[in-house]
Amino acid sequence: MIARPLRNSLFVLASLTAGSAAAQEVDWILGPQGDGLGHVVDQPRGIAVSPQGTIYVASYMSNSVFAVSPAGVVTRVLDVSGDGAGHALVKPQALRIDAAGNLVVASTISDTVFSVSPAGVVTLLLGPEGDGTWALSGVYDLACAADGSVYVPSYDNSQVFRVDASGAVTRVMDFLGDGMGGGLYNPVGVAVAPNGDLFVAGYGSGNVLRRTPAGAISVVIDTTGAGGGHTLEYPGPMAVDGAGNLFVCAWGSQNVLRRAPNGVVTQVLDAAGDGLGHALSGPWGVTVDAADTVYVLGFGSDNVFALRPGGAVELVLDASGDGVGHGLDQPAGVATSPSGQVFVSGLVSDWVLRVGGPSEPYCFGGGACPCANAGGPGEGCAHSGGRGARLSAGGEASLANVGVALYARGLVPASGAPYASRATSRSAAARARCSATACAAPAATSCDWRQRTPAEPPTRPWTWQASAA
Repeated sequence: MIARPLRNSLFVLASLTAGSAAAQEVDWILGPQGDGLGHVVDQPRGIAVSPQGTIYVASYMSNSVFAVSPAGVVTRVLDVSGDGAGHALVKPQALRIDAAGNLVVASTISDTVFSVSPAGVVTLLLGPEGDGTWALSGVYDLACAADGSVYVPSYDNSQVFRVDASGAVTRVMDFLGDGMGGGLYNPVGVAVAPNGDLFVAGYGSGNVLRRTPAGAISVVIDTTGAGGGHTLEYPGPMAVDGAGNLFVCAWGSQNVLRRAPNGVVTQVLDAAGDGLGHALSGPWGVTVDAADTVYVLGFGSDNVFALRPGGAVELVLDASGDGVGHGLDQPAGVATSPSGQVFVSGLVSDWVLRVGGPSEPYCFGGGACPCANAGGPGEGCAHSGGRGARLSAGGEASLANVGVALYARGLVPASGAPYASRATSRSAAARARCSATACAAPAATSCDWRQRTPAEPPTRPWTWQASAA
């Protein structure tokens, strides 16, 4: 495993053009190097975030699933060997967290679905044999219900399976759909509402079917979509918000439809995107955060839009990514954290980006936060108005090039003389901002940061040196 050197991740304010969303902090959490042990990231797709803040990423071409801990430590938690008992993981696609906190992984080519416990125990939930009568063939999505059930669509033979909390497998929908002419062909997206309703998107049949907890199946959106020319063509990824509104991405009609709990269908996003020049092309990924903001991926337009509960549409990420070389090319996976951060994978760019970075100061070396100019050697905290700094409890530091104030006590390496807490930043503008904070350094001096030399004690990768202001 590798603890990604956080200093290599530059925290920036996303430079989106006029009329877009307010600038937000963007950084990368995982890149092509994977865990740094030869296990690379190649075409990252599905993303899931645990309640504890661990981010899981499916690497399609390298047949791997990686975990990024809240501290930035990257480990590979699943590889091509799958469960190690002959059930392989080939081309992982979809990731979800189930009701018990387990990671659930679906692989498209091997037609296997695995559960990975927080302790790392891997269990096969469903394999190519399906329910023993109908096979599982072509898995592109998953949905986890509050009762512990996992729903798995089988694209090639138009079946949907349920694996309940006990492990029992049941077929819950097939190509007959509602049995009254509303067939289901090539199911590719599934979602579960808070009331237990299961929604299935038929990519080939151009519809969305609902199965109630009692087993009643009906078509709730057909090819006419929302009416008025807002059709539903080649639907796929779906998500449900806390109020039970269903959001459906449609590749063919280049739009996103919302179905309210009362059955009313409306179009909430189309090819015009935010209407301010940021178009939407190839909507193929959607998730909802705890505040009911809906995030939609533009696979073809290399961007991400937010649909706010009040109806506003905002661009939150574009092809520039973090603006310093970690771009976004063909976004393929999206998930949100409990704190509202958004994680997006780029299929071609091989970066996993985070939108909305840390909003609180970070302590290091046991120092008190926020910005307490006190403590022993090596103690303190970083602060920059909620942006631009990351430090772990052990002292490993990452500072942006601008906008960071560091407060520390330590030793000047050249002389060994102690110095009091000072601010540090990489620009005069940043120092000016720092001076306005409650933790402003004395005007006479400042500190800058540099990496330790090999001859210096390796207690921390960074040290601090006093200099004249």
